[in-house]
Amino acid sequence: MKSLLQILLFGMFFIYTSCVTLYKPNAIHSPLLKEKGELNTSASIGLSGSGLYNLQAAHAISNHIGIMIDGMYHLRRVSSDDSSVEKLNMFFGEAGAGYFTTFGNNKNRLFQCYSGGGYGITTDKIDDVDQLNPVVNAKYFNVFIQPG
Repeated sequence: MKSLLQILLFGMFFIYTSCVTLYKPNAIHSPLLKEKGELNTSASIGLSGSGLYNLQAAHAISNHIGIMIDGMYHLRRVSSDDSSVEKLNMFFGEAGAGYFTTFGNNKNRLFQCYSGGGYGITTDKIDDVDQLNPVVNAKYFNVFIQPG
């Protein structure tokens, strides 16, 4: 029984480590708006984790209501020794709205809570003569509530 369990666990490990990653989260956006008319923008470049390129923008449409929009793009090209090439493209965008307010004796503290949703598309293509299904596609939705 112990041998069977070890073989099963090794098999699961082998299968899960050979899968293609079709989802990466975007960078978390924390706008930190304080008053009507403020605009907060940011951009980031990463190597792993939360996408390769992230763009974010938020605008305070009133003294307590803000809107936000984010976008993420990830591109990866990997060539192997066996002359196969993997081409991965990920696109993701989201939008949301939220409430923010300052508090404390000097109004130097900030509470915010945003909610919204997003949509992503991923395509992974493996160019190899022995590959049976060379293209894998995924579409995904994201719903979030984010206090800060």
